[in-house]
Amino acid sequence: MKKKHLKEIERINKLIPKELLDEVTMKVLASPIAKEIVVKTLEDAELSYILTYTKVKWWNPFTWIVKPIRKWQWRIGDIEIDKAKYQAMLDSGELDRTVEVVNPETEKKISEFLDVEFNKSRKLGYLPKVQRMPKLKTKSKKLYVSK
Repeated sequence: MKKKHLKEIERINKLIPKELLDEVTMKVLASPIAKEIVVKTLEDAELSYILTYTKVKWWNPFTWIVKPIRKWQWRIGDIEIDKAKYQAMLDSGELDRTVEVVNPETEKKISEFLDVEFNKSRKLGYLPKVQRMPKLKTKSKKLYVSK
């Protein structure tokens, strides 16, 4: 590609509205489902006890007594959980971590804007007459997002 064509493409990239460039990325939770599961588990956990029996030797070596012992535990239905571990996961803040992702709607608007501007430049003769301009690669998108 010639330098004058590259300069024209650079000029068109600078014309992209600032509102669109500000909305290119959005922040979303990294693991929303995991957080929902942990919160729901902590809400639904019930403290209950299980009777366990242990054999205790009495004074006679041939006589055993079965002694019931109550064991308290957090349960959801039939599943035993360790509530402290779930609470520690929630308190650590790792489930609230966010990541930036590309907003597809804004990306589409920018692409449409660029198509219109490229077509104008082709009609005016600043860009070569090509059926279809190549789509912007990820590296090019990073360039105009950073500016």
